[in-house]
Amino acid sequence: MSTIDSQLIDGAFAAAFAATHDGQINISNVMNHLQVIPDNRQVVEARVERELHNSDELFYDEKRNDFILREFYFTGKTFCITPDDLEIDEGILFPGHRFCAFAHNDIFPSEVSLLSQKTGKEVDVRLYTIDVTTAIPYHLLLGTEQIFDFFIAEHPQNIGLKDATSPSRKISLTVFDLKEFYDQHQFSSGDALLVKVKNWREGTFSFSYLSGTMRRETNVKKWVDAFADAIEIVIDKFDSYLEIPEQLRQALFVGNNKILFGKDAASLDEFYQNNDRIEINCENPEHTLLARKLAPESSDQPEVPEQLSISNGCTASFKEILQELGSPLTPTEIDAYILEQYGSDTPEFNGFFRRCFAGESLMFADDAQEAVFLNLLEDRWEELTLNYHIEIDGDKASLRSRILELIDQRVDWLERLKSINPDPAALPKEKMKRLAEISLYMNEILEFINMVERSISQRDREEIQETIEQLADAQNELLEDTD
Repeated sequence: MSTIDSQLIDGAFAAAFAATHDGQINISNVMNHLQVIPDNRQVVEARVERELHNSDELFYDEKRNDFILREFYFTGKTFCITPDDLEIDEGILFPGHRFCAFAHNDIFPSEVSLLSQKTGKEVDVRLYTIDVTTAIPYHLLLGTEQIFDFFIAEHPQNIGLKDATSPSRKISLTVFDLKEFYDQHQFSSGDALLVKVKNWREGTFSFSYLSGTMRRETNVKKWVDAFADAIEIVIDKFDSYLEIPEQLRQALFVGNNKILFGKDAASLDEFYQNNDRIEINCENPEHTLLARKLAPESSDQPEVPEQLSISNGCTASFKEILQELGSPLTPTEIDAYILEQYGSDTPEFNGFFRRCFAGESLMFADDAQEAVFLNLLEDRWEELTLNYHIEIDGDKASLRSRILELIDQRVDWLERLKSINPDPAALPKEKMKRLAEISLYMNEILEFINMVERSISQRDREEIQETIEQLADAQNELLEDTD
């Protein structure tokens, strides 16, 4: 026969999956289960190979040149989840992105089943109402373009997020009720859930208590580094084609199993918070993804006078200099100020510098550090303005201006607090944490807006505008109380 029915190939796939004892599948396995041998065998083999590579049921093992069932690979493996202070205080656990890398991609976060390893009883769930910006960090690794779709699908009340004129800030999410478990173990920050994959396809997991005293900081760091290694392999292999949850699954496959699974593992939250090599990037027009944090190019290094080439302060990178100076601004925010100034009626470097730093007392370690800082700043101005196109930036400028307005408010608020009490320890910790989460999300939006070569669609613009106003409401609520 010259062609072969798709149902016959599907049947051969199913038979090959059912027959495997070690989870391994290859082209020959599938071909051997075809009920009809085609005349054009090579064509069908090529089709089978293509479908094997495209299947979300399989990982491709390059070393063995065959495939392994993901269900077989993940079942029985263990990983860690680290609830934060809010979850512990409220007796809850957000499913969020915690399970996405360890289950079939069809499993909705709220469809995950969590069983006590001790009793076998399934953990109860309940609805929990929370400010949308507070909820975002628990869901970042789902992919930022998916977060609001998930929120809206999760509960009818959350449809208010779509209201462009007055978007709702409060949403209802399904959470695990772990109050009894936390109380039983006197659970505190640093403790973890040791989670075991019971059924990958159905999203069923069991868990037990893992004391923070058993979690070595060196092991956590080792895991973070190993997982970053694996993600970089995935980035090199698949470029920008995969969404974040799939990047995570692939990294767990190509990485070192002995390190990436088990009680010595770090959590996905710890990875995102502590790694200095991988970040969420919005460069791909189809979806957000994990990407390398770009190191400064050698050409970005300033030329400083020979007698000033050694500094007692930090000069390794622009970001580190800002941190050492105690500046409340990030490099991404400074890029935004540059583009804002250059697109204004007075596109001058001095105007930009006054807006960013005139109100700050920049205490450089010495003249060498100041020279490096100024050169880096001027180089950044030149690079961004050289590639600036007002036609492309026009649709984004108002979004950037609104975010910078919110950043100005945040900086002014911090300065007022410092004037009252300059001791950093006196700053309200919980409020600062929530403010940092809002700032992180604003930075991610700015990274997207700051791409000078990329325009945005009307739909993207409207969605970003809605998100910015939600973040503005959350920040305003925090800043209104200055006690």
